[in-house]
Amino acid sequence: MRVSSHPAAAADLEAICRRLVENLVAARRADFDRAVEASGAAIELLAASRAAFGGRLDRVEAERERLALEGEALTLGRSRLEDTDLAQAITELQRASLVLEATQRSFAQVSRLSLFNELR
Repeated sequence: MRVSSHPAAAADLEAICRRLVENLVAARRADFDRAVEASGAAIELLAASRAAFGGRLDRVEAERERLALEGEALTLGRSRLEDTDLAQAITELQRASLVLEATQRSFAQVSRLSLFNELR
């Protein structure tokens, strides 16, 4: 390939190179703008995902705390049951049963009474 040393040819070559550079810069700028837009959309998606994940994580943490408290309550209840004196518990249950039975008998006798029985 032979390059002419003529000034017009050099100017044409310089103009071609300048246009080439301008076109490359414009193409890069458009690509850059598209990349910025895409990264903005990706950042928004990431923020939304993080927010959703954070909400779920909060619910999981609250449930974990609730289950820990429930586990402590169950452990305490089990401990109380294991520490219960069976003979004493049976005695108290029988006493409560006798009191209930006596109360029911008294109520039955009182409910049979009426104002007419009092007037006779």
